[in-house]
Amino acid sequence: MLAQRQFFSRGDIALGGIETLAPAGTGDAAKVFATAGEAPLQAAPLALRAAADGGLLPLQQQLRHWLVRKAREHHDYKFAAALIEEMDLAHPEVASRMLAASLGYLCRPGQPDGESWKAATA
Repeated sequence: MLAQRQFFSRGDIALGGIETLAPAGTGDAAKVFATAGEAPLQAAPLALRAAADGGLLPLQQQLRHWLVRKAREHHDYKFAAALIEEMDLAHPEVASRMLAASLGYLCRPGQPDGESWKAATA
């Protein structure tokens, strides 16, 4: 983790950790994933707001929706399943930060539909 922070803090780039983020925007889980498809770093504060306003369930439902539609390989499922399992065990504030930090690794709008989805809807 330290190496990543050193990498991102070089030059003009300085990113704080997920603990420095504050909730922002509106509490809409669908908007979180739509924004994550374009700019995952901008989606993180939206995820925190959505979790604070509507709880984790709508975010987890969006995560599952995009996973089913966009998954390309088994690692997409493994990561999402592990994230949801850990979110269920964590305190809601911690769980929302886990999700916010993971948006760049999750399936989201803008990615091509997965082969399974294409076969199921053909």
